[in-house]
Amino acid sequence: MAIDMKEVLALAAEELIEEKGIDKVTIKDIVGKCNITRQSFYYHFEDFDDLFSWIIERNMEEVYRKSRKIDNMKDSIILFIEFVLKYKPLFLNIKNSKRREDFEFIISKIIKKYIGKVLLEKSHKLDLPVSDFEVTLKFYSFGVLGLIMNSDIDNNKDEIEELAGKICDLLTGKLIIFK
Repeated sequence: MAIDMKEVLALAAEELIEEKGIDKVTIKDIVGKCNITRQSFYYHFEDFDDLFSWIIERNMEEVYRKSRKIDNMKDSIILFIEFVLKYKPLFLNIKNSKRREDFEFIISKIIKKYIGKVLLEKSHKLDLPVSDFEVTLKFYSFGVLGLIMNSDIDNNKDEIEELAGKICDLLTGKLIIFK
């Protein structure tokens, strides 16, 4: 069975980030942990940001594949919440990073892409001008991610379902109705 070197590098980077903090992890650390050369690393990734982006993208794609099999919004949101909770330590690590803006940009771009795909696929009537769709994507991406990141829930199934229900109500206009 062939070794997926990208996966090996990603797992090593995740472990090192958890151990040392995102600002202290270097390419040298990652290749040392994997017992490969720097050249091998650069064969697979341009730089650390490319690796970080690949880690988030890979996991969001998995969430997207699973959400395609789900017919209701709440269960799709539960999948997304579980993804964020899985990576919450990493996201919190980023909050204290010197490169916070860079990493948040990468994360928000990937999450925006995911939410856009889900909206395009699952919305019944999505007849919006492109500029309105962009604003909607940004609002959903930042709002939902921020809400989850700043909530006190852990991997408690009841709390996750409750939060997913509230997010559904918020997104569908049931939580607050303006007159």
